[in-house]
Parts: sequence; C-alpha cells; structure tokens
Amino acid sequence: MENLKLYKVSPSRLILNFLLFVSTLLTFLFGNAYYNSANSPDFGKYIRYLNYYFGELDNTQFEQGNLYYYLVTKTIDINSANINPRYFEEYISYSIQICNFCLYLLLLFGIYKFLKAKNFKKDNIIIVLILLNFFPPMVALRLIFKPEILIFLLFIWSLYFFEKYLDTENIIWIINFSVFTALIISTKLTAALMILIFYFLYYSKRFWKLNKKMYVYCFGITTILFLLLTYENYLINGQLFFNHEFQEQYQDRAQVNIIFNLNVNDLIYSPYGNFHNDSMLGIILLETFDDYFQLYWQSDSSLFHRNQIKPHIHTNSYLAITSTVIFYLLSFTYARKFKKEKYIFLSPFIGIITMLFISLFIAFEESTGDMFKNYYYSFLLILSFVFTVATLLKNNSNYKYIYFLFYFLTIFFVFGFPKNQDIDRNLTVKERVNFTIHCDISSNVFGFSSTECEQEYVDICEDIFSTFSKRSVINRKIEEVDLIPFESYKLSNENQMISVNNLDECKKYINNGWKFKDNFQVKNRTPYLNMLLFFIPGVLTFSLRNKKK
Repeated sequence: MENLKLYKVSPSRLILNFLLFVSTLLTFLFGNAYYNSANSPDFGKYIRYLNYYFGELDNTQFEQGNLYYYLVTKTIDINSANINPRYFEEYISYSIQICNFCLYLLLLFGIYKFLKAKNFKKDNIIIVLILLNFFPPMVALRLIFKPEILIFLLFIWSLYFFEKYLDTENIIWIINFSVFTALIISTKLTAALMILIFYFLYYSKRFWKLNKKMYVYCFGITTILFLLLTYENYLINGQLFFNHEFQEQYQDRAQVNIIFNLNVNDLIYSPYGNFHNDSMLGIILLETFDDYFQLYWQSDSSLFHRNQIKPHIHTNSYLAITSTVIFYLLSFTYARKFKKEKYIFLSPFIGIITMLFISLFIAFEESTGDMFKNYYYSFLLILSFVFTVATLLKNNSNYKYIYFLFYFLTIFFVFGFPKNQDIDRNLTVKERVNFTIHCDISSNVFGFSSTECEQEYVDICEDIFSTFSKRSVINRKIEEVDLIPFESYKLSNENQMISVNNLDECKKYINNGWKFKDNFQVKNRTPYLNMLLFFIPGVLTFSLRNKKK
C-alpha cells in the first residue's frame, strides 16, 4: 500500500488564499455595481456581434474574431428569460462582466502557472495575484466589452505552454501553443502584431537553437489553423481580418514631436483629458494607473468617482503619475539586472512603439491622442507588472513594503475612495444588482436587505404596464428617468406566443404558467472551430497529466 502524504498548509498561505478570494470577489462586485459595461468604449459599435448571434443581422461587417463576442452572447442567453425588460441594459452589463470574470479566473490560474514555471514561490505568486486584482489596466479589461481580456488569457497560457515545451520538449505543449497563438492572431490584428513581435524577441532564438524542425512545425500548424479560423470568421463577419476601416475622426497623423513633448505645467495644473493629446509621455503618465480618457471609473456614467473625499483636486492624478514612474523605473532596473527576462520587463514598449507607428503613419485622432489608450497593449503592460512585482518580492528588497503601501494608497484614491454617504448612489447600486445571482452577497456589501433581491413575475407585469421610474447616471449626476408603459408585451408557453395588452391580462397568463418572451435567445450560429480550439489545449493538458499519473 502506498504511503499517504499529508500536505500541511501554513497559516500564512491560508491567509493569502483568503485575501485572494476576497479581493477577487469584491473587485467584481464593485465593478458590477459601479460601472455600466453597456457604456464601455465602442459598445454601440460592436453590439453588432451580439445582434448577429441573436439572429437580427446576417453578418457583423467587422473584422475581429468571434470567440469573445460569442462567449458574451451565450452568457447573456443563460438567464435572459427571467429578466425584467425594464433592466435589459443593466442585465447586458452584468452579463458582460460575468463573462469577463470567468475569463479572468482562467487568466489568474494561467498567470499562477506561468510564474510557477519561472520558479517564483507560491506565496509570492499569490501576493502578485492579489495586487493584480486592483491594477487599473486589469480592472479596465474586466469592465469593458472588448476582446483584450480573452487575448490576454490566450497569451499568458501560450507563454506557459512554451515554457513547458522548453523544459520537456513534449510536442503536446507546442501544439497547445500553436492553437492559442492562431486564436490570438485571428482575434485582433494590432494585438496579434504586438504579441508576435514579443514571441520573436523573447523565444525565437532559443526555439530555433533547440529544435529547428519543431520551429517549422509550429509555424506550419499555427498558419493552417489561422487560415481556417479566418475562413470561419469571414463567413460570420463578411470581412477578412485585415479589412479594418478607421472611423472618420482617425484620418489625422501624429507629429513626430509627440514622442518627446511633455508639458510639465499641464501635468501639474491640468491633468485632464485632451490637455495632453500632443504628448505620448503625458498620456502614459496619466493613463497607466488612472483613467485619463475617462472611459472607466472616471466615466460620466460611472459611480466610482461620485462623492469622493480628496485632500486636493488632483490627488488621483499625482498619485497615478508617481506610481507610473516607480513602476517603469523598477521595470528598467530589473531589465538591466536580469537580461534574460528583459523583454518581459520591457514588453509594454512593444505596444507603445506599435501604437506610435500607427499614430505616425496610419491613423490618429489629433484632438484626443486616442491611439495611446493603454487597453490596446494592456496584455503586455499587465505581463510586465506581474513579472516586475514577482521579481520585487523574490529579491526581498527593503523598500518593497513602502512600494506596496504607496500602491494601495494610489489604488484607493484612483478608484474614488474614500466616499461620503450617498443615498442616491446606494439606491442606484441596489437597482443594478437586484436581479443578479450574487444579490444576497451584494446586499451585505452595499447595505440593503436581501429580501429586495426577489421579484415575482406578477411584479414585473406591473413594471411593464405602468409608468416606471429608474435611476440612471447622466453626466455624473444620478437622475430619475421615467419610462412610459408598454402598449403590449409578448408571453410564451412552450411553442405558443401571445401578446398581452394590459396589466390584468399579463397577470392572468403569468398565473396560468406563461412566461415573458426571451429577447436574448442565441440562434444556431456557433463558431465551432473557434470554440473547439479554445478547449483543445485544456483537453490535451488534462490527458497528458493523467498519463503521467
């Protein structure tokens, strides 16, 4: 009989795991309560992907890969039959963040595996993940309707697969790497370009020396899968992946002096959007740890910034600038000290230089400096952050505790805390979360009764056929918006469909077992190859692990 080994977990590890769980959950709950993802950048543009999968369009007329948008659409579909039509926008926002949250959990696990493969200690990795939960560029990806969070997930797992191949030379790992790389390339062209440059700089030389034949096989597998994915996406989109059309406001070209231009007076006295549109450095300083373009926690429709108590009007900006300087100084220091990993520490500059090239020669919005939004290269920025922090912990630097204290001080203010009490904000939060599966937990966090989480179908009838008031954040103010009664609404019962025209009819049919029409049913338009390739690496990794056992 084999000896049974008892694995003891130290109290410090238990505390760290608890903090990781709590911080991951709380950042999700606050994001869902304080931010409306239906107001995220380009939502009105890319909603065509959702409309396609709901059967309202024959194609999307966009060039991006479909995997992320299909996953969001399926998430919307899961509980859509039970949603009050007065809260469709809030439900779509919640579904986007739930989908992003699930991808984020897989991403956290991928970062853990990658850092472990790089020989960082488990406790240090958990600390890195806790800090990552609050890192502004990561929080932004969790909030918005953009495929960058999926790209980062595929990217970090690809790095792990490649590290495993370099360690074991098992072909399974290179197949996994090729599959996820093909998905990355087919998802978004600019992101693909940045990641391919990173692969070339960081891995290409070592890979070529290790096994030239496998290098060629990897390139061939990736190319074939990419072409197949391109064809599937073309059938859905009606566009090829390189057919990106810039909007009219992107017809400008940046001036060369944008690279070095930095107005210190504007940084001190006017750290606002559009004041630094001619300064790449100014935007980087204000955007890395904050929301310079006012798309997330500084958005006009966000609750994050409401009723914040600040010692100075520009406290957030000054803390963000200082944190950015410290972060990049650490990255440069470690890049010089650990030259083997320099491309990881300096990876954000691959993204910055790529976007600079696009701004100078292809497309740029002169009035805002739009092309330097950090979500374009967020996956590289976050990779550098986690590796820099992990290295800081590994080296036992005396100043690391001061850095972490300053980091949390920055995060605390940047996200709009501390706050004054605000009844309107609390009521708005309650409206946003009262239909969610985690409403009971949210009620304890935000201080309202869990009994308000439940709503009977007959109550929804009253909401539909009466003037309905709801709170909405408009231009940073919470306003009561009156919605007129519906003239009619459709109910369904198995394959039957009827229209009810008043409250009494609605209650009558609901009491007889009829349900509200599901407005978000996904049609049979699954991107099968995208979905298959998304799961193949997991299946191969699981089978390889079982084989070893």
